[in-house]
Formats: sequence, C-alpha cells, structure tokens
Amino acid sequence: MTDSANRRRPVVIWLLTAFGFAAFAALGFTDGALGPSWPTIRGEFGLPVSGLGIITAALTMGYISGSLVGPRVTAKLGIGRSMVGAVGLGVVSLVVFVSAPNWPTVILTWYLSGVGGGWLDMTVNSYFARYRSLRAMNLLHGLYGVGATLGPLVVVTILPNWRWAFVGLAVVGVVLFATAMAVSPMWKTVPVNGSSGVGRPARASTLAAFFVYTGMEVAAGQWSFTLLFEQRGIAESAAGLWVGLFWGGLTAGRIGMGLFGKRVSTKGAIDVSVVTILVGAVTLWLDPAGWGVVGLPILGLGMASVFPGLVSLTPGQVGGDGTDAAVGYQLAMAGLGAAFLPWVVGVLADRFTVEVLGPVLLVSWAVLAYAWLRARTLRAT
Repeated sequence: MTDSANRRRPVVIWLLTAFGFAAFAALGFTDGALGPSWPTIRGEFGLPVSGLGIITAALTMGYISGSLVGPRVTAKLGIGRSMVGAVGLGVVSLVVFVSAPNWPTVILTWYLSGVGGGWLDMTVNSYFARYRSLRAMNLLHGLYGVGATLGPLVVVTILPNWRWAFVGLAVVGVVLFATAMAVSPMWKTVPVNGSSGVGRPARASTLAAFFVYTGMEVAAGQWSFTLLFEQRGIAESAAGLWVGLFWGGLTAGRIGMGLFGKRVSTKGAIDVSVVTILVGAVTLWLDPAGWGVVGLPILGLGMASVFPGLVSLTPGQVGGDGTDAAVGYQLAMAGLGAAFLPWVVGVLADRFTVEVLGPVLLVSWAVLAYAWLRARTLRAT
C-alpha cells in the first residue's frame, strides 16, 4: 500500500464507521415507528388489533432470511455493493409501504424490509466486529436505540397521517442509498470474508446466548408495561415512564460504554452485564417493598453490553473467514429468540398472570449465564 493510501486509510475507516452509525439509527427508527403507527394503519385497512402480529411475523421472517443469505451475497458482490443492495431494498420497501393499496401489499413490504434490515445488520455488525473496537460496537448499537426512541416520538407528532413519518424515513433512506453508492469503492480496501459456517462450539453456546438474550430484551420491553399497569396497578403514565427507563438504560449503557469504556475488556463487560441482569430480574420479580420497578432500568443497563460484546468476540472465536457467516447465524438466532420468548410469556400469562415475566426472565438468565460460560473460552482453531 502506498504512503498516500496509508494516509487516507484512517479517513476511510471513519467514513465507513459513520455510515454504519447512520444506517443503524435508521434501522432503529423504522422498528420504533411501527408500533405507534399501528392503530391508524389498522383503522385505514379495517384490520383487527392482532394484525400487528402478522406484520411482526413477516418482519421477523424477512430479517432471518436477510441474516442468513447476506453472507453469501456479500461474498459474491463485495461489501460495498452488498451495502448498496441492502439499503436499496429497504428504501424500495418503504416507498411501496407508504403507497400500499391493500393489506397483502403491506405484509409483503414488511417482509422485504426485514430482508433488507437483516442483510444490512449482518454486514455492518460483521465489519465492526472485524475492524472496529468494542467502544465503536457499543456506540453502533446505542445509536440503534436512539433511532428506536425517536421513531415513536416522530410518529406521535405526525399522526393521524402515519404515511408522512415513513415518507420522511424513505427520504433518509434515499440519502443513505446515495451515500452507500458514494462510499462503495472505499469498501474495496476491506477484505471480504468467505461464507464458511460457524464451528460446532459456536453453534452450541454463542448462538444459544444470542437466542436467549434477545428474547429476554424483547420480552422485558414488550410485557413490562402490562405487568406494571394491569397487574400491579401502577398509573399508566408512571408505567410508561419506567418502561422508557428500561430502554433508556439500555441505550445509555451502550453509548456510555462507547464513550468511556476504553479500558474495559469485552469479556469483562459481559461478565458485569450478566450479573447486573440477574439483579434487575430478581428485583422486578420479587418487587421488594413495591419497588420492583427499579429492576427495569437495572435490567436495561445490564443488557447494554451483551449483544455488542458477543458480536465483537466473533472473529476471535470463529476466525476471520468465518465471521460473516457466524454473524449471520447469530442474528438469525436473535430474531428467533425475539419472536419466541415474548410469545412464551404471553401463553403463560393467559394461563396464570403476567407475573410470569419475572420467572421467565430468571430461567432465561440461567440459560444465558451457562451459554456465556461456555462461549467465554472459545478460540478460533
């Protein structure tokens, strides 16, 4: 590499990093905007409340498809063109969504959105795992949380015309697409990994950790409001605030690690996170002196470093050539966990009460802790 290329390389790295940050914030915004938009969407199409589950299922299936197919596409096209394709697919899905004439088209657009999101998620996560630090990885996922927080706020201020919120997001997507086209040649300086699969130890432990962790995060976020408001009789505004503090703790923990966690090792951060999750889950379940709500922000802070940390460890566990495929499998398992564990809570809540959330989180924590102990010592062979 020439001296000129060496001088340009730090600039290239930061440009690509900034693109990843922007892309993840947009992904978070899209996910966060769907829920608040649903009442007006279903009213326009004359759908039952349960129709949101169909969209969520389509989004999840698309996300898993994109996560699994993404490594193979990236290996053939290269990172730059793969990024362009993933962002482009997301933009197309948004444009069709805002102009959707019927319900089947809406379902199709969210499936395509999931494919693009899973594909983009895999590519950006793999790049950050190989070439950026744990701090950068935490900032990446923290910005997803910022986008997910802004999504509902923007939608609420724009309703009842939900389409304008997604038109605005589509405009942002077009800017990202143009940026992806502009920086596409820069990705040629980044070597493309092969599409080999993950090794058996990674499948047995790391994938289980992704499955159960993501399920815990989504279950806590989705069911804690019902637990506080309907089961424990906490005022609606206060319950909403405490759920917001859960997501705020998650986002603040990641951004804090990104800004101030220079001396913290990846494994050490996950160790602390696992212990903190236990404290938060026990507090939420036992509700000591009526202060179980404090367990929610503790849970959020505890969960902050788990997902970014596990992804960051991937190259050292499976080797550089297996990173893309490994991250694809990890994200697919995360998607399955996000769909499965909240469903389990719902089924058990129908049979008992939503207080089952606490025991489910504790059982899930035990699985996570065991999987992490197994994954902690993995090395690439």
